[in-house]
Amino acid sequence: MSVQVLVLAKTPVPGRVKTRLCPPCTPGQAAVVAAAALADTVAAVTAAPATRRCLVVDGDHPAPPGWHRTAQRGVTLGERLVHAYADTRLDGVGSLLIGMDTPQISAGLLADAVQRLDEGDAVLGLADDGGWWALGLRNPSHGKALWRVPMSTPDT
Repeated sequence: MSVQVLVLAKTPVPGRVKTRLCPPCTPGQAAVVAAAALADTVAAVTAAPATRRCLVVDGDHPAPPGWHRTAQRGVTLGERLVHAYADTRLDGVGSLLIGMDTPQISAGLLADAVQRLDEGDAVLGLADDGGWWALGLRNPSHGKALWRVPMSTPDT
C-alpha cells in the first residue's frame, strides 16, 4: 500500500490565523508565525516519503511545487477533516493528515508514521497537550467518523 500526506492549513492572513497569540502579538505578527509554521511543515513533508503530498487549504495559499492542492470544505474542524479525507481520496492509497502547526515533525518522524500506516489500518500521532498531531487512515472513508467529534476540547 502507498500513503499520501495531507497538510490541513489556513492561508496566513492577519486576523485569521494564530488569533490566540493576540495579544501579546499583533495580528500581523501572528500571521508571520503561522507562515513560518506552514513553511516548516511543508519542508518536512516534502522531505518525507509519500505517494503524494496535498495541501488542504482554507484560503488562496498556493500549493508548493510538486504538491496537489484542494480547498477545505465544512464549518467545524470535524467536518473539514472528513472532507479533507474524502476530497483527496485515491484508490489503494492511505492518507496521513497533519496540521500546519506541527513544530515537532521531521522527515524521519513522518517516514515512521507512513511506514506504520502502511502496516496497519490507522496511525495516531499523540501530542503532549493531550491532542493529536497526525491521524492516518488506510481507508480514508473511515474519516467520516470524525464528523460530529467536538474538537479542541479537553474531552475530544
